[in-house]
Amino acid sequence: MSASDVFVMLREIKDELIGKWILNIYQLNGTLLFKFSSDSPNKTWLVIEPGKRMHLTALTYERESKLRAFCKALRKQLRDHKVSEIEQHDFDRVVYLRAGPPEKRFTLVIELFGGGNAILLDPKDRIVSAMTFRRMKDRDIVRGASFQFPPLRAMDPRNISSEDLNTILDESDHELVRTLARNLNMSGTTVEEILARANLDPKLRASSLLANQRETLYQGMQEYFRILTEEPLNPRIIFDEEDEPTRVIVTESSLYSNTRMKKFSTFNEALDSFYSTRKEDTAVEIVEDKYQQELTKLQRLRTQQEQHLDDMRSRAASSRDAANAIYQHLNIVEELLATVRDARQQNLSWDDITKRLEDGKHKQIPAAMIFVKINKHAGRIHVNLDELPLTLDIRLSATDNANQLFQRSKQLEKKVKGATIAIDDTEAKIATLREKREDELVKVESEKLVTRRRRHWYEKFRWFRTSHGMLVLGGRDAGSNQQLIRKYLEEPDLFFHADFAGAPIVIAKTQGREVTDNELLEIAAFAVSYSRAWKAGWSTADTYWVKQNQVSLSAPSGEFLPKGSVMVRGDRNYIRNATVRVAVGLSVEEGFPIIIAGPEPAVQHHSEVFVVLIPGKMKTSDAAKRIRKQFADQVPENLQDQVHALSIDEIIAMLPPGPVDFISD
Repeated sequence: MSASDVFVMLREIKDELIGKWILNIYQLNGTLLFKFSSDSPNKTWLVIEPGKRMHLTALTYERESKLRAFCKALRKQLRDHKVSEIEQHDFDRVVYLRAGPPEKRFTLVIELFGGGNAILLDPKDRIVSAMTFRRMKDRDIVRGASFQFPPLRAMDPRNISSEDLNTILDESDHELVRTLARNLNMSGTTVEEILARANLDPKLRASSLLANQRETLYQGMQEYFRILTEEPLNPRIIFDEEDEPTRVIVTESSLYSNTRMKKFSTFNEALDSFYSTRKEDTAVEIVEDKYQQELTKLQRLRTQQEQHLDDMRSRAASSRDAANAIYQHLNIVEELLATVRDARQQNLSWDDITKRLEDGKHKQIPAAMIFVKINKHAGRIHVNLDELPLTLDIRLSATDNANQLFQRSKQLEKKVKGATIAIDDTEAKIATLREKREDELVKVESEKLVTRRRRHWYEKFRWFRTSHGMLVLGGRDAGSNQQLIRKYLEEPDLFFHADFAGAPIVIAKTQGREVTDNELLEIAAFAVSYSRAWKAGWSTADTYWVKQNQVSLSAPSGEFLPKGSVMVRGDRNYIRNATVRVAVGLSVEEGFPIIIAGPEPAVQHHSEVFVVLIPGKMKTSDAAKRIRKQFADQVPENLQDQVHALSIDEIIAMLPPGPVDFISD
């Protein structure tokens, strides 16, 4: 972003952020994401990537599960405080944001030039934390030091006088575009736009400009920045010949009259779209890096395990072959061992025994012919049986030596089984990690296309719309049950409840119109399907409904109502054998896919595609994944990426409270 881009970006967002609460702060690698309170039902999000960009965003961003130290510091000092100021420093690519009461006001400085940085300052402008600590020739970013803004490299083009401009031109030996970009805080693109508006050749030698050209240039600069400050803008993204986005411009330009472009209502929207289409490669690298280290570690472990397995198999086979060889030559092996033991009992030295055995070889004595050498320190004798070298324990008989080798072979074979299981386990971990990586890469691929849908107030409850469009709300827990009664149950509404404990409170927002018989059946099915009847595996259950004035949160004198419970007075209207069954569908609202759930007739009426669930054995997490995949396969191509990007948790939140089975695909 250029200094002009920063200026326009802040012009748009100042009014939206000043006075708003910082609700939370997130960090993903080098990107910060701020969540602000808003006058609208939806929160305001600001994305900051130091050295690169800063703008409001409507995109979803993955957040790190492990909180970084810098993000912790930001949350500690800025969260739950109001923004008091957000400004550009001296028309430079530096922004500072202040939040908190005057005596405890902390400042976040965002540097959008070079490699970028974000620095948190205390009320005395001392450095508390930074995304990157570093020492430089003109200033230091270290904890506890007094903060200094980066030295200005050029003049503010908005406040320059005509005399200053003439001095810059006269002292330059370079072409006009280079001279202005070097001496004034403007990007090459901004300079080219101003020169095009002034009808001046960018390649003219700066010092050669005539008086009238200089006046035209000065007036053109003044007019351009007046437009950026006061006039409605026409931001747009410029595309190259391969239809790739190349840059964002703040307003219409004659420089790109023959180029494909896309218009936006605000500069922040243009920036959001531009960077969302260009961040995919970086996001892919982040995902790859995230998993590659663990994958490499597991693959190295698998290699070691395979080598160990091969070694054990080889040793087991060698031990078994050695034992078999002993049995095949049992008599001569026993004769050799007995000869050695007898010699030791006669107090012969190991050297004398070796000499006698070597003499026996010359005499072609069979027992001596298998002798190789004696290891006198270990009490072992090396022999060669049919060119198979092996070592025998002199203290044991030939049979015991063979049995010992058989036993060792069996032990190794048992370890081979354990090693095989360990390798299978490592393979499974590698496969799982690769699957997670692929899932995340798919999410990254689609993330750039996914904007936040404006959520409705009622989506914090269970909800559906009847076949005739009536809004029906249900509690998720005792707290939301109580909230429904206190805040949302109004005079024309109807109250529904399953005819047993362990069910949500359900209200139909009638808006004064009569509820049809079919709608009553739909609402009754909704009330029992999200109750304990689902986990119990019932196919039907009874429910009842009453009017709003029959419901109270006050218990009779001397009695107590648990949280989330109500007192119902008067006659109840029963609906018997309501169906325990839920349809889950996909609706489209203003171009956004929305998961809806409720009675089958209602969901079918409002959905593009849907499935029907009954109590069963499949985990809701598995069911949610299946639903998302099925819906993505069935919707038009322009919605597939958005459906793939739907959160599994968002789908689970709409499902019944227990395992399911699919009865309709």
